This record gives sequence, C-alpha cells and structure tokens, in this order.
Amino acid sequence: MKQAPYLLFLALASCSALPTTPMSSQPSLADGRHAGEREPVLYVGGMMLSEYRLGGLQPVHSVELSAGVDSMALDPRGNLYVAQGGIDYGGVFIYNARTLTKLAEIDAENSQSLAFDRNGYLYDANCSVVSIYPPHGHKTIETLRRNVACVLLSSSSGTLFVGSNGSIDV
Repeated sequence: MKQAPYLLFLALASCSALPTTPMSSQPSLADGRHAGEREPVLYVGGMMLSEYRLGGLQPVHSVELSAGVDSMALDPRGNLYVAQGGIDYGGVFIYNARTLTKLAEIDAENSQSLAFDRNGYLYDANCSVVSIYPPHGHKTIETLRRNVACVLLSSSSGTLFVGSNGSIDV
C-alpha cells in the first residue's frame, strides 16, 4: 500500500444529504445534489444520537444510547451505521437515517472507525484489524491485519485511507 504523509480524523459527527431514491437512478442537479435529496443534516453522537437540520438548535430526532459513539458512517442506501462500545462490549448499530429507528446490529468488538467504499462495502477498524462486510451484510467476508488500524476515511472516489501506527495506508 502507498504511504500518505498525514491525516487526522475523529468522527463523532457526520453530515450528509440523504437520497430518497437509489443513487443509480438519480439525475444530478447543478449544485451537486441529486434529485430527491432532502436538505443536509448533521448527526451528533455521544450518549445520545441526534439529527439536526443545518443551522438548527434543536434535534429533529434523538435516541438515547447504552454506550458512547465512536464512529458513524452513511451507507449508499442512506442508513446510518454507528460504532458504539468499549473494550468489553462493542457493536455496529444500523439506524434509519431519517427517523433514527434502529434496524439491525452487527456484532463487532471494539469498533473505532467506520467507512464505506463506493460499492457499499463496510470497513470497520478496531485498532488491530480492519473487518470488511459486504453491502447490506452482517458477517465479515475478509479481515485485513493492520498494526494499530484505528482510523478509516473513504474519499468520494472510493479510495480507503487507513490510519495505522503513525502513517496512512491507501
């Protein structure tokens, strides 16, 4: 893998406009949004998971959580994936991003960072390995052994950056 010189990323908030129809069938608008998208929103996680309209002071939706949020990522279908837990307990919880209704759970230990590639594969780093899940799947299909892989970031072109032991792998 290539080495990139720097990257600092901490995900406790995530912002996005959500599509109302599948991405492949949406015509693009001049401002970069897709037809059917609603206004951008901000997701904030701690011991509560909340959705705010940009510029809003009150959450549109909130849910109380049993553990703090370590990372969040939106899949291509508009579901919000939230890594929660700690050393003894962990999981990735899948929420409807519009209502914050919990849809499912992935049993994942000590998840620290989540990212999706452009094909919808979920990457879950837990500071020792990166687990890969297929689109809409809840079982690991591959595990990448990385020394201290605690930070993931996916670019709009689909490149996955892995923060590992003081360096960035691409």
